[in-house]
Amino acid sequence: MTYGVVEGLAGPLPPSVGDLLRSFGLSGRGIYVVVSPDLRVEGIITDGDLRRGLLDGIELSGSPTQIVNWNPLVAEEKTGRRFRQAEMIKMGVRHIVLVDENGHFLATEALSGAGTETRS
Repeated sequence: MTYGVVEGLAGPLPPSVGDLLRSFGLSGRGIYVVVSPDLRVEGIITDGDLRRGLLDGIELSGSPTQIVNWNPLVAEEKTGRRFRQAEMIKMGVRHIVLVDENGHFLATEALSGAGTETRS
């Protein structure tokens, strides 16, 4: 697993929904992690959040603040993978954000039908 910010996967909140859409295209992943300048996780936006926002009429030039999940599921990297998978299932989400002991973004982990897929 590669750790740290990957272009299109994590960064500051993009200024517009169109910019967010481009970030999804760059990363090829279904999640964008909003981080502070010191890489603390502030929120996430999934491809589903983006689709729902677009269907609800959010403009591409509009701010993505209204579609951010400001309370994402986050776990320290040292927690076991089985625990993280169980938490995703229990919470009904497909993504969990992995952080270090200081709350800095490291990677994302996605729940798939056959288990988990770890990406950073």
